[in-house]
Amino acid sequence: MYKEFKYQLDNTSKKFKCPSCNQKKFVRFVDVETKNYVDDKYGRCDREDNCGYFLHPKESDTHYQYHYKRKKIEPIVPSFIPREIQTKSLVNYEINPLVNYLLKSFTESEVFGVVERYQIGTAEMYNGSTVFYQIDTKNNIRGGKIMGYNSDTGKRKKSVKAEINWVHTVLKLPNFNLDRCLFGLHLVKKTTKKVAVVESEKTAIYMSLKLPQYVWVATGGSSSFNLKMLEPLSDREVIAFPDKGEAYSKWKCVADELNSLGYRITVSDILEDKDLEMGGDLMDVILKFKNQDSADKA
Repeated sequence: MYKEFKYQLDNTSKKFKCPSCNQKKFVRFVDVETKNYVDDKYGRCDREDNCGYFLHPKESDTHYQYHYKRKKIEPIVPSFIPREIQTKSLVNYEINPLVNYLLKSFTESEVFGVVERYQIGTAEMYNGSTVFYQIDTKNNIRGGKIMGYNSDTGKRKKSVKAEINWVHTVLKLPNFNLDRCLFGLHLVKKTTKKVAVVESEKTAIYMSLKLPQYVWVATGGSSSFNLKMLEPLSDREVIAFPDKGEAYSKWKCVADELNSLGYRITVSDILEDKDLEMGGDLMDVILKFKNQDSADKA
């Protein structure tokens, strides 16, 4: 026979703020007989990997349904790229393909202003490439993504092997724990009110030149639009511009979940009805209309 238990976890969908991580992911215990919630410290946090809080209302004369202490997974201790390594790369912009591409559309003052703000570096790999440093809110350099571009078109080079790498990999930095953050995160200050999120680092830079009223950041990948990456923006007004296609519905689901926790994220569908290839982004649509306008005037 099954034992009768005095306390059980609430089987409804109602969630409360966790006493440990303060996220609205906490399932409280109820008294089986009265159907009332027990004290608000008793329950289980659904954020198993990131929090793991679990406390049962112990009573010596009561059988519980179960009781265990979940082993909390310790977060990765991030490694940082030494500042002197980054500083050495903030040169040789004459071979930086993205910088040369931007100079075709913007003034030197505008381009080198954004280069300085985002701390964009140059690498000699791929006959000249761009380094996007991921710098957190404490100005620590979490990583540096090296990418090759065509300086005439601004597009990624199409070759047999993708021209992409990481600074710590190329330099063989020992025991390096890559714990990524949003590209451009260091530009989000206490006074920042509006943040725009895109996938591509290149697009974030381009859009910061076109619409400087926003602080533009990039996830560096569609799947990186998630709680861990967006947590530093929890108290900001955020508008996200996913690439056209599957990314929209995925980002919308993430935003809906985070908004239920108090975030303020709007996911724009502006690209969904535009004549773009799947995977096209905000920069592509601006350039498309720019080229059409130029053709009409010719």
